[in-house]
Amino acid sequence: MKFLNCGHIKKDLYEIKVFLLGKGILVKSTDDFINIPIRKSVAKNIKRGIFVVLNYQYDDAYQLLRNKKHKVSKPLSGEQMDLIESKSKKQFFILSQRFFERLAVIILVIFILGFCIYVIKGIIT
Repeated sequence: MKFLNCGHIKKDLYEIKVFLLGKGILVKSTDDFINIPIRKSVAKNIKRGIFVVLNYQYDDAYQLLRNKKHKVSKPLSGEQMDLIESKSKKQFFILSQRFFERLAVIILVIFILGFCIYVIKGIIT
């Protein structure tokens, strides 16, 4: 995933995103990631731009923003984009599930050890 800086472009990021998606380039805009209210001082420091999901499509995206008639070398179909996004969501779910399972086991072990220490100290004293 590469960041395509669009700070110098006056168009709305949504328009750029729709344009690039229409040309077969899988992208996400920084607006997709900002869904919480933030202070104006923080918002000024956030770069406006597009994330090109597949690195090999970065040059095509850059060229398309400079020249709308540029021919994309390896465009993706809508089905391919949906498949990539669904696989990445599934992978994220699997990884987060593993993390929370391990975290739950660690917390349980700490709780059991703490309880055992409490019981042993109670018996000794």
